Amino acid sequence: MAETVYYLSAGHGCVITSASSTRSTEKIEYSNMKRYLPKSKDDIQAVDFLQSCPFDVVKSDISKLLEFLQDTHWEVSEGIAKYLKSYVNEIKSDLLYILNSNDDEWKRRTLMVLIGRSSYKLDQELILALRRIAEHPTTGEIEEEVVEQAKEIIIKNNRLK
Repeated sequence: MAETVYYLSAGHGCVITSASSTRSTEKIEYSNMKRYLPKSKDDIQAVDFLQSCPFDVVKSDISKLLEFLQDTHWEVSEGIAKYLKSYVNEIKSDLLYILNSNDDEWKRRTLMVLIGRSSYKLDQELILALRRIAEHPTTGEIEEEVVEQAKEIIIKNNRLK
């Protein structure tokens, strides 16, 4: 069985294609490069690169990408959220980690810029976490206005097919 190898275009995107190759000189081990991971809160070049990457290439680094949503004033947060919003259900375990954490500001920002912008019907586990916030919020969730965000997302989700 031939192995799958990702080939990079000369700076014009993340992955052109996957193909089989037996010549090791043609291989590029993408996992060691990770140009899509920002090195700082203003590393827009990494986020631009991320936009062209297939989800399968970046999925092992979702938790690292989500850390950049802790502050939506950081330049990279908007681009990361834009990329991830199509994969909200695929990254639910990482999102549940945030929603069940004690970092209420991170919860609010994740709901605001990522989960709330998804145009897909949310996975039932995400809905249950949102209902818990809406119906049985912590003091911090009330103070950080996480409750309102959760309620809005639940209403929006009910309208999706």
